[in-house]
Amino acid sequence: MKKTYFNHDSTARNDYRIIKLRAKLGYEGYGIFWALLELLFTEENKLCIDDYETLAYGIQCNSVKVLKSVIEDFDLFVVEDKCFYSRRLNTQINEINSKSLKASENAKKRWNNTDSMQPHTNRNASKVKQSTAKVNKNKSTIVDRGEAFKASIRSIDGISNEDKNNFYLYWS
Repeated sequence: MKKTYFNHDSTARNDYRIIKLRAKLGYEGYGIFWALLELLFTEENKLCIDDYETLAYGIQCNSVKVLKSVIEDFDLFVVEDKCFYSRRLNTQINEINSKSLKASENAKKRWNNTDSMQPHTNRNASKVKQSTAKVNKNKSTIVDRGEAFKASIRSIDGISNEDKNNFYLYWS
Protein backbone atom coordinates (compact mmCIF):
# COMPACT_ATOMS: atom_id res chain seq x y z
CA MET A 1 0.00 0.00 0.00
CA LYS A 2 1.24 3.46 -0.88
CA LYS A 3 1.37 5.21 2.50
CA THR A 4 1.03 8.85 1.63
CA TYR A 5 -2.46 9.99 2.56
CA PHE A 6 -6.01 8.93 3.28
CA ASN A 7 -9.26 10.80 2.63
CA HIS A 8 -10.43 13.25 5.24
CA ASP A 9 -14.13 13.83 4.84
CA SER A 10 -14.87 17.53 4.85
CA THR A 11 -18.02 16.84 6.88
CA ALA A 12 -16.38 14.64 9.51
CA ARG A 13 -16.96 17.26 12.19
CA ASN A 14 -20.73 16.78 11.71
CA ASP A 15 -20.70 13.04 12.48
CA TYR A 16 -22.79 12.45 15.61
CA ARG A 17 -19.94 10.67 17.41
CA ILE A 18 -17.54 13.51 16.58
CA ILE A 19 -20.09 16.06 17.81
CA LYS A 20 -20.24 14.18 21.12
CA LEU A 21 -16.44 14.15 21.23
CA ARG A 22 -16.23 17.89 20.55
CA ALA A 23 -18.96 18.64 23.09
CA LYS A 24 -17.02 16.88 25.81
CA LEU A 25 -13.37 17.43 24.81
CA GLY A 26 -13.48 20.34 22.34
CA TYR A 27 -11.20 20.63 19.40
CA GLU A 28 -8.37 19.19 21.50
CA GLY A 29 -10.18 15.85 21.36
CA TYR A 30 -10.91 16.33 17.67
CA GLY A 31 -7.22 16.95 16.96
CA ILE A 32 -6.25 13.88 18.99
CA PHE A 33 -8.76 11.84 16.99
CA TRP A 34 -7.15 12.85 13.68
CA ALA A 35 -3.64 12.33 15.06
CA LEU A 36 -4.68 8.80 16.06
CA LEU A 37 -6.12 8.14 12.59
CA GLU A 38 -2.87 9.29 10.98
CA LEU A 39 -0.90 7.04 13.30
CA LEU A 40 -3.23 4.10 12.65
CA PHE A 41 -2.90 4.63 8.90
CA THR A 42 0.88 4.23 9.09
CA GLU A 43 0.46 1.15 11.28
CA GLU A 44 -1.96 -0.70 8.93
CA ASN A 45 -4.85 0.38 11.18
CA LYS A 46 -4.04 -1.54 14.31
CA LEU A 47 -2.35 -0.19 17.37
CA CYS A 48 -1.82 -2.16 20.55
CA ILE A 49 -1.42 -0.13 23.71
CA ASP A 50 -0.22 -1.18 27.06
CA ASP A 51 1.11 2.27 27.90
CA TYR A 52 -1.11 5.28 27.20
CA GLU A 53 1.58 7.66 28.45
CA THR A 54 4.00 6.71 25.67
CA LEU A 55 1.25 6.98 23.07
CA ALA A 56 0.25 10.38 24.46
CA TYR A 57 3.85 11.56 24.22
CA GLY A 58 4.11 10.20 20.67
CA ILE A 59 1.19 12.31 19.42
CA GLN A 60 2.06 15.29 21.67
CA CYS A 61 -1.04 14.92 23.83
CA ASN A 62 -0.74 16.53 27.25
CA SER A 63 -3.46 14.51 28.94
CA VAL A 64 -3.49 10.72 29.08
CA LYS A 65 -7.05 10.97 30.39
CA VAL A 66 -8.21 12.85 27.26
CA LEU A 67 -6.36 10.43 24.96
CA LYS A 68 -7.92 7.41 26.64
CA SER A 69 -11.35 9.03 26.44
CA VAL A 70 -10.99 9.68 22.68
CA ILE A 71 -10.08 6.04 22.10
CA GLU A 72 -12.60 4.41 24.39
CA ASP A 73 -15.64 6.64 24.96
CA PHE A 74 -17.10 7.74 21.63
CA ASP A 75 -17.38 4.58 19.50
CA LEU A 76 -14.86 6.05 17.06
CA PHE A 77 -12.53 3.11 17.45
CA VAL A 78 -12.97 -0.62 17.99
CA VAL A 79 -11.06 -1.74 21.08
CA GLU A 80 -10.18 -5.44 21.37
CA ASP A 81 -7.53 -7.12 23.54
CA LYS A 82 -5.59 -3.90 24.33
CA CYS A 83 -5.56 -3.00 20.61
CA PHE A 84 -7.71 -0.56 18.68
CA TYR A 85 -8.54 0.24 15.08
CA SER A 86 -10.96 2.29 12.99
CA ARG A 87 -13.69 0.63 10.91
CA ARG A 88 -13.82 3.58 8.55
CA LEU A 89 -10.05 3.55 8.06
CA ASN A 90 -10.24 -0.18 7.29
CA THR A 91 -12.62 0.63 4.45
CA GLN A 92 -10.30 3.30 3.09
CA ILE A 93 -7.22 1.08 3.32
CA ASN A 94 -9.08 -1.69 1.48
CA GLU A 95 -10.04 0.80 -1.27
CA ILE A 96 -6.43 2.01 -1.57
CA ASN A 97 -5.15 -1.57 -1.75
CA SER A 98 -7.79 -2.49 -4.32
CA LYS A 99 -6.91 0.48 -6.55
CA SER A 100 -3.21 -0.26 -6.19
CA LEU A 101 -3.72 -3.91 -7.12
CA LYS A 102 -5.82 -2.96 -10.15
CA ALA A 103 -3.20 -0.44 -11.30
CA SER A 104 -0.48 -3.05 -10.90
CA GLU A 105 -2.47 -5.58 -12.93
CA ASN A 106 -3.09 -3.02 -15.68
CA ALA A 107 0.61 -2.17 -15.82
CA LYS A 108 1.48 -5.86 -16.15
CA LYS A 109 -1.06 -6.20 -18.96
CA ARG A 110 0.53 -3.27 -20.80
CA TRP A 111 4.02 -4.73 -20.46
CA ASN A 112 2.88 -8.22 -21.41
CA ASN A 113 0.93 -7.05 -24.45
CA THR A 114 1.61 -9.58 -27.23
CA ASP A 115 0.20 -7.50 -30.11
CA SER A 116 3.73 -6.73 -31.20
CA MET A 117 6.36 -9.42 -31.27
CA GLN A 118 9.15 -6.87 -30.91
CA PRO A 119 10.90 -6.71 -27.55
CA HIS A 120 10.02 -3.67 -25.45
CA THR A 121 13.40 -2.04 -26.07
CA ASN A 122 12.94 -2.12 -29.85
CA ARG A 123 9.48 -0.60 -29.60
CA ASN A 124 10.79 2.16 -27.39
CA ALA A 125 13.79 2.77 -29.65
CA SER A 126 11.55 3.17 -32.69
CA LYS A 127 9.42 5.69 -30.78
CA VAL A 128 12.55 7.71 -29.98
CA LYS A 129 13.55 7.72 -33.68
CA GLN A 130 10.08 8.88 -34.70
CA SER A 131 10.12 11.55 -32.03
CA THR A 132 13.52 12.85 -33.21
CA ALA A 133 12.28 13.06 -36.80
CA LYS A 134 9.28 15.11 -35.67
CA VAL A 135 11.55 17.47 -33.71
CA ASN A 136 13.76 18.04 -36.75
CA LYS A 137 10.72 18.74 -38.93
CA ASN A 138 9.29 21.13 -36.34
CA LYS A 139 12.66 22.83 -35.91
CA SER A 140 12.74 23.94 -39.55
CA THR A 141 9.13 25.10 -39.28
CA ILE A 142 9.96 27.14 -36.18
CA VAL A 143 12.99 28.72 -37.86
CA ASP A 144 10.84 29.64 -40.87
CA ARG A 145 8.17 31.16 -38.63
CA GLY A 146 10.83 33.15 -36.76
CA GLU A 147 12.21 34.59 -39.99
CA ALA A 148 8.70 35.49 -41.19
CA PHE A 149 8.02 37.20 -37.85
CA LYS A 150 11.28 39.16 -38.09
CA ALA A 151 10.44 40.26 -41.66
CA SER A 152 6.97 41.42 -40.65
CA ILE A 153 8.46 43.54 -37.86
CA ARG A 154 11.02 45.11 -40.24
CA SER A 155 8.21 46.20 -42.56
CA ILE A 156 6.64 48.44 -39.89
CA ASP A 157 7.26 52.14 -40.45
CA GLY A 158 7.77 54.78 -37.78
CA ILE A 159 9.69 52.61 -35.29
CA SER A 160 13.45 52.63 -34.83
CA ASN A 161 15.44 49.54 -35.82
CA GLU A 162 16.59 49.19 -32.20
CA ASP A 163 12.97 49.06 -30.98
CA LYS A 164 12.08 46.57 -33.72
CA ASN A 165 15.02 44.37 -32.70
CA ASN A 166 14.11 44.61 -28.99
CA PHE A 167 10.50 43.72 -29.82
CA TYR A 168 11.63 40.70 -31.82
CA LEU A 169 13.98 39.52 -29.09
CA TYR A 170 11.29 39.88 -26.43
CA TRP A 171 8.59 38.00 -28.34
CA SER A 172 10.67 35.28 -29.94
